[in-house]
Amino acid sequence: IINFAKFTVAGLANLFFGYTVFSSFLFIFTDDIWLANFFALFAATLFGYHLSMFFVFKTNKKGTFLFYLALIAFQYIAFTPAIIFLAENWFTPKVSYLVVCVPAAVLSFLIQKFLIFRPNT
Repeated sequence: IINFAKFTVAGLANLFFGYTVFSSFLFIFTDDIWLANFFALFAATLFGYHLSMFFVFKTNKKGTFLFYLALIAFQYIAFTPAIIFLAENWFTPKVSYLVVCVPAAVLSFLIQKFLIFRPNT
């Protein structure tokens, strides 16, 4: 439970960080959403990785970044269609995103805890 609470805090910090980067690059690139989102995703991935590694799971395990990157790619591919489906059928895109965030966060926590940052045994 403590790791999940830390994961939640780290996730909120990463959400704020990513949103700040997105907003900044949206201003710099004069409303180019694709480019701003690319930089936000890149920055948030690096920031989130370090938060997970050093704050949430407190490990210095080597070779975890590519697995973390694969998790981010998997989540993007798996959950984007769910967001689109919900947005086209029941909710607004913003509400759809929030609905999908809950199972995505739980799955992300479990994969990070038991696969990516698991203690050496």
